[in-house]
Amino acid sequence: DTRAVGVTIERTTPLQLAALFLGNENARIRARAVATSIDLINGTNCVMALGAGGGGLVVQGTGGVNAAGCSLGSNGSITQAEDTPVVAFTMSARGTVQTSSNTDNVTLTRRATPFQPRIVDSLAPGQIAGITPPNPNATCQHTSFTVPPDSARAPPEVPVPPPVAMTPGVFCGGIDLHGSVTLSPGVYHIQGGDLRVGATADVSGSGVTFVFTGANLSDIGGPDINSGARVTLVGGGTDPVMGSLGHYPGILMYQDPRKPVGTTYTLTGGPNITTSGVFYLPSSDLTISGNFGRTTTCKGFIAGSITLTGAAVLRTNLLGCGALGLAANQMPRIEVVRLVDDSEADEEW
Repeated sequence: DTRAVGVTIERTTPLQLAALFLGNENARIRARAVATSIDLINGTNCVMALGAGGGGLVVQGTGGVNAAGCSLGSNGSITQAEDTPVVAFTMSARGTVQTSSNTDNVTLTRRATPFQPRIVDSLAPGQIAGITPPNPNATCQHTSFTVPPDSARAPPEVPVPPPVAMTPGVFCGGIDLHGSVTLSPGVYHIQGGDLRVGATADVSGSGVTFVFTGANLSDIGGPDINSGARVTLVGGGTDPVMGSLGHYPGILMYQDPRKPVGTTYTLTGGPNITTSGVFYLPSSDLTISGNFGRTTTCKGFIAGSITLTGAAVLRTNLLGCGALGLAANQMPRIEVVRLVDDSEADEEW
């Protein structure tokens, strides 16, 4: 077990009562203990602050978070504001865990633990579910792709046209959606721009992943979704050109880890916004307001820092991620150290 540490302690001690029978011989006594790190059952994080830029996880507002089947993790600190409800299996932080004095508002199956080892970003390149970084210099197939509102595409006396059918590809300068759009399964590479979904947009698609990258690191974008939009998206796209290297299991939004820290993105829940899949923005600060995404079928968030706020309860769970190609144990996991062998070896005379 490469994650185990074993300690053997030996000492020589004079014989006492046995010296009456064995003379002045000494006894050599040995004891051994082995501890190893193991994955905490139900310790998979559905909300994970990776600590980029020193950020952590903050839960505030009147809504709070319900992550009963998974955990909240942070490589910085975790702060729960006064009276903000928190339901989770556990909370684990590399730094401090600050909760309010009102214990009725914090429901944990396993007590919160501060000052824990760094939680590994399992989706980072080279890790257990590591994703190969996207090509930031792919040939552009679309530039500043825009779908205007339906009213702009047809006079009032003309029936509303059918949804625009989008297919995967390389979109340079961003994607700007305001009308009806149906996305074919696959990976939508956005080089040097954001995904903007306006209030008049009606966007749907299953088995899709939006990848934000770019040769100029400061131009790497992210999601900008208006809370008034109608959105139904299920993640888990595959790029047929890249094959297995272009597979984003269970990922709905993937941001290139090369993006510099310090950019903030906000996901605000709306009554017509439904998403399944993981949002992965490892270098950015993510604010989630309300119950963004609505569904609790595979909904997870990984970012540099995360702030949960708003009046609605954010409901998050990893159930159903397996159907999108992402096993629950491939998400960042909390590890604990357990004693697995505690024995006294035989005494040697």
